[in-house]
Amino acid sequence: MIMISTITNYCYKTPSHNMNHISNYINQGYWEITGSIVAPPEYISHKTRLIIRVSRLKNKTRDHCVSGKIRLSVRDDVSHYQQGWRIRFVSRIYPFSNFNNPGRFDYKKYMNYHQNIYGNVYIKKNQIEILDQLPEMSMIQKTIQHVQITVSQLLEKNTSSQASGFLHAISLGNRHFLDENIKEIFISTGVSHLMAISGLHMGMIAMTSFLLFRWLFRRSKIMCLYGWSDCCAAIPSFIMLAYFVISGMSPSAQRA
Repeated sequence: MIMISTITNYCYKTPSHNMNHISNYINQGYWEITGSIVAPPEYISHKTRLIIRVSRLKNKTRDHCVSGKIRLSVRDDVSHYQQGWRIRFVSRIYPFSNFNNPGRFDYKKYMNYHQNIYGNVYIKKNQIEILDQLPEMSMIQKTIQHVQITVSQLLEKNTSSQASGFLHAISLGNRHFLDENIKEIFISTGVSHLMAISGLHMGMIAMTSFLLFRWLFRRSKIMCLYGWSDCCAAIPSFIMLAYFVISGMSPSAQRA
């Protein structure tokens, strides 16, 4: 067991990458970086974070086809960018770093080996060149995006701006519409975690859907006659799965 644990730990710490992996080009000057957005944009504190799958690096003397992902931080709101867009920009690729505290959380290892993201890039909005706006998504991804857009439009049309922002945060996991004053109130009162979709929200969805369908099933004579009323216990699982997918599958929801 000790040997297996040692080998597993060694393999975990030293993943193998080919010569064209993005991790081999970090801190090597400025590059013209070409890649595709592979995750929905995340707008936080006046900046937008994008996860980019890099396909090409180029400078005055070198031109490489590469693989691997980096995190792009844009000092502006570009949350309207969509997954699948191809973009190009010029910047240096920085590594993730840790705080030198004893017993610290290894943020670099977390980003590299858990998230498979190997570099950080910081630019402004006007430095981005959009090459292709045709999202390369599967039918399932297109369906999920369509549902998210539909729900977002319904919230904007039928609620006030402040309520819409809060409902966007807890239903779609999108804090872009959240009013800054409300966000500050949540932070100052120590309840900002309520906006992060987690076990609390999943539990509320499960309990509400279970009670609702149990009430409906027990009002049906056929359901009660054949003993099908207990089947309502399985329905919340599908509703929770749908909510989990539509809300963006955040890490806190995954833990739930």
